[in-house]
Amino acid sequence: MWVTLGNSNAVAQYLIMIIPVAVGIMLGSKNLKCMIVWACIISIIGSCLILTFAKGAWLGLSGALLFFVALNARKKVALMFLTGVAAVLFITGLFANGRLTQIFREEDKDATFSGRVAMWQSSIKMIQVHPFLGSGLNNFYLLFPKFQVSKFNEVLPNRRPMQVHNDYIQLAVEVGILGLAAFLWIVVRYMKYGMSIIKSNRDKWLTSGLVCGIIALLIHSLTDFGLQMPTPAMMMWAFMGITVAAGEGKGTVPGKRDSPRRQGVLWVIYAIFVILVLNYSLMPFMAHLAYQRGNELIVSGRLKSAVKEYEKAVRLDNSLTDGHSTLGSVYAEQGLYDKAIEELKKAVQIDNYNIEARISLAGVHRRLGEYDKSVDELKFVIDINPNLTLARSLLEMVYEEAKRAP
Repeated sequence: MWVTLGNSNAVAQYLIMIIPVAVGIMLGSKNLKCMIVWACIISIIGSCLILTFAKGAWLGLSGALLFFVALNARKKVALMFLTGVAAVLFITGLFANGRLTQIFREEDKDATFSGRVAMWQSSIKMIQVHPFLGSGLNNFYLLFPKFQVSKFNEVLPNRRPMQVHNDYIQLAVEVGILGLAAFLWIVVRYMKYGMSIIKSNRDKWLTSGLVCGIIALLIHSLTDFGLQMPTPAMMMWAFMGITVAAGEGKGTVPGKRDSPRRQGVLWVIYAIFVILVLNYSLMPFMAHLAYQRGNELIVSGRLKSAVKEYEKAVRLDNSLTDGHSTLGSVYAEQGLYDKAIEELKKAVQIDNYNIEARISLAGVHRRLGEYDKSVDELKFVIDINPNLTLARSLLEMVYEEAKRAP
């Protein structure tokens, strides 16, 4: 189940944050009819979560619900929890001969788990080089070929991951141990604050849901990258903000009211923050959507429309490596070799280890009869990944054509 979020894991991340909040609202309702309606809603959302087949999300939600019970150890809550577990087991039984149990019984045929372990091992090597401040935001993808362990190419040949599939390791890679510690400090402070509201019995059910929704995402982030996806990441910060607002509204946070001058300064800071978020988060996200539309148009054979989407993508985010690389390849297919070289060189400048862009660039040089440049690009690719048979085959072809050339 993908709905509108791109893939099943993204859907699951969204759902596991919503379910604890819905449970909190249901248990906080004093009207029986409202509780029944919310129970039906939770059942529907839970069924959607099961159909995502995201095992990490199931684990995250299970941990969050256990924490919910620990925070509110009452008979009513325990009964609802056990009923929910029974319902999940019943639905699981319906799939006994289908997809649900099959994914647990089969071996790791797609190398999903072993591939992630290899990514984590490669990431540890990056952390060892830049332990405190990290390698820089979004640099994992750029640096991975340089640090990848040999096991990764064995289980996932000719692949290059965009994320570590563990948000905590990726934070350590890109912003260092200090950045990871800062994030964990925020989480711990928030959890303490949320539990103080729950203990004071002020909005305890809603707060329990918000806290446990974040816990579900944090657990899932051990095997995925929910904190880097716009929807769950924004929901997490929104949940934190709602919790703090609820505490302040009930007098949980003591303190003097800010002066008008201080409030004005804070609004300026908020405005700057929003502008930065739009520039560094929303624009790349819009560029990614345009890039995905271009890919869909390519598949349907609408080449001209696809080019427009790719051009839009690189305008919105000039650092989109895949956008420049794919656009260059499409230009080459259209015979626009100058444009193709320009875009492919931009991709290589952004990401020196972009194998796909370098192979495409080698192909353009080959078509233009520039065999020396083609050989240089292919040799560089082989240095990056000696096991890439495609590059070796192309290099042999270039050598043969160069010998026959006048």
